Amino acid sequence: MLLLPKMDSQKHLKWILLSLFVPTVCFASLEGMWTSQHTELGGVFFRIKSDGSCTYFLEEGTDTAIHKGTWNEIPTGIEMKFENGSIISAGEIEEGVADVRMDFSAAHDVTPGQVVSQGVLLPSKSIGRMTVNPDDQEEDEERIGYFGAWEGELLNGEKFYIFIDDDRTCGMSYSNSNPSGGYDHVVGYWRKDGEKLQMYWNDGSFTIIETNGRRIEQTSFKVGELLEEAPGFSCSLLPIREKDLPEEWYDQHKEDYVARMPVIVLRHYSQMKSFFKAEWIIDDGSGVKETVRLRGFGNARTTRYGGIKGDWLPGSDSANIVWRNGVKETLRTVGNQFVLMSYNPNQPVSGRPTRISLADPSNPDKMGYYINRKTELLDPTFYYDPSTFQRVKNSKKKED
Repeated sequence: MLLLPKMDSQKHLKWILLSLFVPTVCFASLEGMWTSQHTELGGVFFRIKSDGSCTYFLEEGTDTAIHKGTWNEIPTGIEMKFENGSIISAGEIEEGVADVRMDFSAAHDVTPGQVVSQGVLLPSKSIGRMTVNPDDQEEDEERIGYFGAWEGELLNGEKFYIFIDDDRTCGMSYSNSNPSGGYDHVVGYWRKDGEKLQMYWNDGSFTIIETNGRRIEQTSFKVGELLEEAPGFSCSLLPIREKDLPEEWYDQHKEDYVARMPVIVLRHYSQMKSFFKAEWIIDDGSGVKETVRLRGFGNARTTRYGGIKGDWLPGSDSANIVWRNGVKETLRTVGNQFVLMSYNPNQPVSGRPTRISLADPSNPDKMGYYINRKTELLDPTFYYDPSTFQRVKNSKKKED
């Protein structure tokens, strides 16, 4: 008979419940070309092949070589070891997005130790640009699918626009959650679900784009709506050229790359734990705001569901919660806004959530710190001024 070590029953239950958030890693989901950001070396591209080999190269700098290596499976994903001594490990967070840990200290002049970042799987279009003749651009455009600019029409006849980029970010000129104002420009990220495209927006709304016969259609849901039950708002989308997008909106979309781009801001476990340990205000669009309090030692409490307790663990710029009623929730960022994604007890957290709500820390300084760190990581020549909500040149910050 197998003897298990004696363990406090509540702690035992906590770790069993939280283990539900540990995904089953499949190599097929990691195969392909990935890109990530190293804090000192900049952009890193690495390719994972089915034959057990792998390569990486740097986007900038004097090292232009393609470094070769091999990979092996580890409990959290795969580990790549290269001939020059560099090590990269990757574990998928969701489809096309991975937690990446890089140690280049053996081969490059960088600070010793791991750098934790986020990796994005490049679509075939981006991979092709590294290898194909530019004259084949017309053939490449046929493979884009949903990428590019789209025009839709609201029930009142007003036009709205969506731009879908191949870096897994997207923007829209209309807010489904706040149509009366305050969000004339929403940003988010997209992920594939079979032949459909799912888009998560920083106003808490959710959009599905799919092909219906010869038409491309979108269905959008407001913040807090039950995604399996609500009818949503549906309309056809027409492809348009980028130059036909409203100039002011599209310029703002391109300028707002700091909000759009995915990057791991909280690089260490202690940072993640300290940041999320707080009271969070939850807004599901009903007009009634609830709270989620994440405490030390992994304890959680909420005023929702009649007021219950739960357990939580920090993740890659996220907090994963399991409540006593079996509901699982993930607190994470979409653009520069935190949202709470809720999943029913028997629903996998790797798929579409049951409901999405907005989430804000009760201490606004936390959000200012997060955006400032993200701005510095993506563009160190600027910093974020929480008093004006503007990006400011670092030279001005020093003068002040």
